Amino acid sequence: QEPGLQKYKQLFENLTSGVLVQEIIYQDGKAVDARIVDVNRAYFRHTGIPREEIIGKRLKKIYPDYREDLFRKMVEVVENGTVFESDEYMPQFGRYLSMAVHRFDRNKCVVILEDITGQVKAAENINKSEQKFRDLFRNMVIGLSVSKIIRNGKGKAQQAIIQDVNPAFEEIAGISAEELVGHPLNETIPFCNKKTEVELIRTVANHRNFEMEIQCHRGETHYRMI
Repeated sequence: QEPGLQKYKQLFENLTSGVLVQEIIYQDGKAVDARIVDVNRAYFRHTGIPREEIIGKRLKKIYPDYREDLFRKMVEVVENGTVFESDEYMPQFGRYLSMAVHRFDRNKCVVILEDITGQVKAAENINKSEQKFRDLFRNMVIGLSVSKIIRNGKGKAQQAIIQDVNPAFEEIAGISAEELVGHPLNETIPFCNKKTEVELIRTVANHRNFEMEIQCHRGETHYRMI
């Protein structure tokens, strides 16, 4: 092989991304299938399919259930020179893959693949955990609110803005979440005046707990705010 071609082949083989080169097959002027021209070593790591099982074979013969919409996207890349990028679940591999398709040569395209199954599963687990926390937050009989400390340009804590409250907090405060969320503590909660807010912010900003007894709208009912 020519030295220049050998260098490109080495680059192709040493890429950590899975790379697949395909040639679109036409019949009566219509794209009907693709022939797999080459894959690099990393293709196996990202798909679990050995290269010797697919090189030179037709895409739809190897994967009879290959999604037609993805095939059409590859044809569009070859015919129009566009770039197609997407994250997809590929049932033939049993994996989530991030794919980018580029036109490579006449009637050919190169598909670059990354196995993102781990990231997708991790995100799903995070979403499940967040939902569990949300359910717990909403159903607790203790009134809970989440506020964000706002700092000035010098980093000094100045204000606490309510970001969320649970139904129990709405009941205790006698104010709906719509009236509370997005507003400063001292402007919306009757039992939290400006002096209390300043003391609360200063205490929390110093990584200490703030506690005080309060009397709400329910006459003689007293609560502890922490």
